[in-house]
This record gives sequence, C-alpha cells and structure tokens, in this order.
Amino acid sequence: MANIFQINQEYLQIAQQLEDNGGEVTEELESQLVFNREQMETKGINYALVIRQIDGESEILDREIKRLQALKKAKDNTLDRLKTTIKDAMLLHGIDSIKGDLINLSIRKSPASVIIANEDLIPNQYKLEQPKKIDKKLIGDDLKKGFKIKGATLKTDGKSLTIK
Repeated sequence: MANIFQINQEYLQIAQQLEDNGGEVTEELESQLVFNREQMETKGINYALVIRQIDGESEILDREIKRLQALKKAKDNTLDRLKTTIKDAMLLHGIDSIKGDLINLSIRKSPASVIIANEDLIPNQYKLEQPKKIDKKLIGDDLKKGFKIKGATLKTDGKSLTIK
C-alpha cells in the first residue's frame, strides 16, 4: 500500500486530469478516485490505530514516571532518616568515628552556614540581581571577617555525617 504522501500525489494527479478534461469525470477517473479514497481511508484508520497505541504507551510512561518519582522520594526520605538516626546516635554517645572492615563513619563539623533572619534588613550590596537574591556566600565571607550585617548571623555549630 502507498504511503500518505503517495496517496496525496495520486489524488493531485487525478485532480489535474479532471481539470485537463474540463471537469468531465470518466469511468477510469471515477474508479481512480474511489480507489484513492479507499486507500486514504485505510491509511487514515491505520494511522489512528498507531496514534492510539502511542498515546496509550505515553500514558503508561507518564504513570511509570510518577511511580518512579514517588519511589525515589521514598528512598531519599529513608536515606535522610537513616543518616539522621546514626548521626544522632553517634552524637549522643560521643562517638566521632566508627571504623569497620567495609565502611567507615565519621562525624565532622559542617562548614559555617549563613542564616538570613530578615531579608529586608540585608543591605543591597549583598543582594543579587535578576531577580533580587541574597548572596549568602558574600555575607558569609564578610561575617567570617568580623563584619556586622543587619539581618544575618553565622551558624557555626552544624554537624553532618560522612560515610566512606
């Protein structure tokens, strides 16, 4: 069977022949028109079936993506809970490191992080353009140098767990 492009070309040729005949429809042209239409209808149905199948597959993929995203979120939450549990237990027991045959755990001091208490009080020199954002790195650097910045303090007591 011909493809849609070929069916369209055949139709245009038949239309040109009709025009050349002064619009007179011969039995041969009528037969060609009927055959061309039947081919187009068959091809249209086949295309529609393929479209329906691909649409169904696309919906299945959308559901699978959502399922996998939910699974990933659950795994990430489990990781966070497990890490927090072991870190908190190690801190409670005053253990800085655990050495094993296959894995080592250690508590290390987290780098200082900037806490923004009130964005409105932060001077413009610390605000980034497009759209305005606060440059926490610059604030952190200046706070470490001893500068006083309204609306910001330096948090230095954070801890995190390292697994190697």
